[in-house]
Amino acid sequence: MSGLNLTLLENVHTAAGKTVARCPACAETGDDASGEHLVIKADGRFGCIKYPGAEGAEHRKRIFALVGVPEKREANRTPPPKAPERKGAKVHPTFDSAAKAAAWAWGRIMASRITKRRVGPYHDAIGNTIAYVIRFEPDDKALDDQGKPDKTFMPVHAVKNGWKVGDPPDKWPMFNLPSILASTGPIYVNEGEKASASGTAIGLTCTTSSHGAKAPAKTDWGPLAGRNIFILPDHDRDGRGYAEKVPGLAHAAGAASIRILELPGLPPKGDLFDFVALRSEQSPETIRAEIEWLTASAPAWTPTEEHAADDIPRRYRQRQDHCPPRRWRIHHQVRRIYFPETCSDPRTICPWRRRHGTPTR
Repeated sequence: MSGLNLTLLENVHTAAGKTVARCPACAETGDDASGEHLVIKADGRFGCIKYPGAEGAEHRKRIFALVGVPEKREANRTPPPKAPERKGAKVHPTFDSAAKAAAWAWGRIMASRITKRRVGPYHDAIGNTIAYVIRFEPDDKALDDQGKPDKTFMPVHAVKNGWKVGDPPDKWPMFNLPSILASTGPIYVNEGEKASASGTAIGLTCTTSSHGAKAPAKTDWGPLAGRNIFILPDHDRDGRGYAEKVPGLAHAAGAASIRILELPGLPPKGDLFDFVALRSEQSPETIRAEIEWLTASAPAWTPTEEHAADDIPRRYRQRQDHCPPRRWRIHHQVRRIYFPETCSDPRTICPWRRRHGTPTR
């Protein structure tokens, strides 16, 4: 069946397995007296032999306008193929099954069997466990370049019907978040869940961010607003890099004060866990008191020009040499920028004042 109403055509007949008729578009001009210009194939396609190919497109449209059946045309049209749906991460019914899947995936990447060694739980503000960071180590006891057990980490997060391997859809919560919200004293930021758990065991309010030293920006640092922060970096290059990134994030979150404390006597790549382990014969209260005594002499961190630039809208940063910010502050998580009333360069008009007028002092 074609998309044309055969009852409206003239001289309809069959020739060589095809339906032939007088072309209605040609008939309008008195042409096709023989009644054989219109050819209709078995699959419904049609055309005029006088206007073939691309040049006959308009002519075929006219044929369909005269004798076509719109609903038939839609019925015969082949629907476009659907794009294949992207397969998302598998939902596992339990955390253990998700951890086994993560171990299998990393085992293929590392070409060796690996075993789950430690799990770091992450909670929301009311204490529900919403994610884990799992530490895996190879069964062959391979060591890294520092002589410590080689390791890798894999995140797992909760979903509606189970657990998925990978990061949560939003930013990670801070490790030990319920304890942070319930406390009023200083917060000790470490690099890693193991060091934070060790500090918690001796009575400190400790936290960390997920994904180690190289990705602290994946964590929501908002709970540190208004708190006194002490950063305890690891004794290695990554630890120093972490101590350079975290203060800016804590400052942007509104931390009241930020100090960096390098714990003395740490071995290479050591952290708070090693500091506590070296004092295994001492009581938790004694170790905690020593750390609190060390924090009194820890240098305070102050924002630099680079951190000041982070508080300026990106489209105005090129004007900093003309309109440097006099001061900035965070109020209810909304940054307010104050520019001087006059520019250092009289040839330049401050774009902020041009749009908003003279700023409030």
